[in-house]
Amino acid sequence: MEKYDIVKFVDNDFELDVRTDKENETVWLSQKEMALLFAVSTDNIGLHMKNIIAEKELDDSTTEESSVVQIEENRKVTRKITIHPFNVWIVIFLNIHIIFLKDKSSI
Repeated sequence: MEKYDIVKFVDNDFELDVRTDKENETVWLSQKEMALLFAVSTDNIGLHMKNIIAEKELDDSTTEESSVVQIEENRKVTRKITIHPFNVWIVIFLNIHIIFLKDKSSI
């Protein structure tokens, strides 16, 4: 049984289901969900995560496994995914925007 409640985040045309964890007072997203939220590629998220862990801004012990059900060829399939708490994805968000601001200031 999943220990998370799902809350739908809606902003204009953008919708995202977010896992909420009342016990640990955080919210969880997968790399794919972070990529959608921040409008970047999953490769970009993965690169930032690698850098953040390598620079010891955060460690990878904060990740968890979760299950998602998706439709594949007209059948429901359960897949394991790695999810990350708010403190991880906020650091990624800040890193993405720092790079964006640096690129913009060099114009």
